[in-house]
Amino acid sequence: MAGGKRFRPEEETGIQPEETGGQPSEQEEKTPSAKPRRRAARREKKRPPVTGAPTWMYRILAILLVCVLGLLVFFTVRSCSLEEVDQWVEQNTRGTGIGDGYPTNIVGSSIQPKNFLTINRELVMASDTALVRLNSTAKQLINIQHSYDNPILKVAGEQMLVYSLGSQGYTIETKERTLIKSEMENSIMAGDVAANGRYALVTDGNGYPSALTVFMENHTVQYEYRFSGCYVSDIALNPDGTGAAVSGIWAKDGALVSLIYLLDFSREEPVAVLECSENLILDVFYSQDGAVFAVGDTGVSVIQSGDASKVDYTFDGYSLAGYSLYGNRAALALQAYDTGGTGKLVVLDNTGSVFAELSTGDNITGISLFGDTLAVLTDGQVKGYSVNALRNRDTTVSGTEAPFGTLDAGSDARAIALSDESTVYVLGISQIRSLHF
Repeated sequence: MAGGKRFRPEEETGIQPEETGGQPSEQEEKTPSAKPRRRAARREKKRPPVTGAPTWMYRILAILLVCVLGLLVFFTVRSCSLEEVDQWVEQNTRGTGIGDGYPTNIVGSSIQPKNFLTINRELVMASDTALVRLNSTAKQLINIQHSYDNPILKVAGEQMLVYSLGSQGYTIETKERTLIKSEMENSIMAGDVAANGRYALVTDGNGYPSALTVFMENHTVQYEYRFSGCYVSDIALNPDGTGAAVSGIWAKDGALVSLIYLLDFSREEPVAVLECSENLILDVFYSQDGAVFAVGDTGVSVIQSGDASKVDYTFDGYSLAGYSLYGNRAALALQAYDTGGTGKLVVLDNTGSVFAELSTGDNITGISLFGDTLAVLTDGQVKGYSVNALRNRDTTVSGTEAPFGTLDAGSDARAIALSDESTVYVLGISQIRSLHF
């Protein structure tokens, strides 16, 4: 048409050839610029999309990373003994988790009641073959084998000390790792650990009845003392590990006498040496506020660290069936020498005064104190009492107080340990049970 204007198909419809499947129209085939456009479109289709580095590069980087890690492990293992490698694997597989629940079998063949404890609401025990720590679901958090003939367990904070009484070996563990495993030159007679990692061991002394060595948390020697006046029976470190109370036995005028040494590791000589006549001291402990509880076969002495003043509580015709310390209090289970007589429960505060007392006809074989709860083991049962409820109650022989709860512990129950005010663990002959008030 004269004077008219020709339009390309795409200008008339707005549709490009690619949008119609890439097939050019007959008219477009005759257009002079159609071939260059088609060649440009084909080149655009063949161009690969931009997606970052190629796959082969990632594969090479992964192979190089594996090689580097392999070399690190190789040289690390070469520089470690097999024992250290095994220890590393064991330490890095420890952790929390869900166990199969209680009851659960003990590890080993036997556990002494004194080695059945709780730490931060978890159960810790040293059997004849292993140190084991369990959580509330019976999951083993640690299971460290040992070869100690007579293991003794001491705990503070997260520190767990196990030493071989009468031998040289000892180890200190936390839930995360083994801090130290070593031996003393002479046989170990007593030991203790503080929450900050400092620890003390008493051994046979070369030319002395006993020798004390105190170690810093980095296991260097902090303090040493030689006892010329007694054979040490027990030691307790104060809460910050800067001092200790040491009990020992000596013969005086044909009779055995107990001595209690109060030591300050910044001073060469003892702060005080106290004598306890007619009372064979079995164990010493520090209260939370720093008072010393010295538990003997005929009484308990409470000593103030500041002025070394001493208050004695005597059993007066009763024998000691068990004891437990928590915070600033000590709970005692006393049994009448007459098997048909009445026993009693006594709670002492850190001044040596009676805080609570209860007469009972039960035959008590175990006791545990936690907060306000006092749990006692008697004839296959665990009875729970409130310490504050017992205070100022009738304490005459005929006076009794009903427990707030009674649980079946099993006929084979040998020891108990509270992990909080309502949960108590029970040690049987071959298994451990968890009970709740």
